[in-house]
Amino acid sequence: MQKSHLSPDLLPPAAADIAEAIGLDGLLRLVDARPGVHLRVPSRIKPDHYLAGVLTRRQYEVLVKTYRNEEIYIPRLHAARLQLLRAEARALASQGKTRTQIALHQGVCERTVYNRLTGDDDKAQMGLFEEERTGE
Repeated sequence: MQKSHLSPDLLPPAAADIAEAIGLDGLLRLVDARPGVHLRVPSRIKPDHYLAGVLTRRQYEVLVKTYRNEEIYIPRLHAARLQLLRAEARALASQGKTRTQIALHQGVCERTVYNRLTGDDDKAQMGLFEEERTGE
């Protein structure tokens, strides 16, 4: 995904701090590996630690130096991911890709791609037993 389209405003403060330390790419690697969980950062760099396989060597070193022995929360970043997926869908469409091709690339249905391209994917769905309110 094109990380350059990610607005820092969408990051929670703790996630922004992690991104500042290890970069946006490093944060997104952590989110992909451990979304929505707390993570204990080791006290020293261990080559066999799972973080060594998730982050680049430099990212891992900086994370350990910055957060040594701390427990950090890795958010899911739902809003930020949605923004990235929208940007990616628009970029692929501008390259001439069809909705079907974009859907297959992103692993979603064509309707989702349509909604991402038109911006309709952020509207809340009305509840099952909720009646539509009019201005009466």
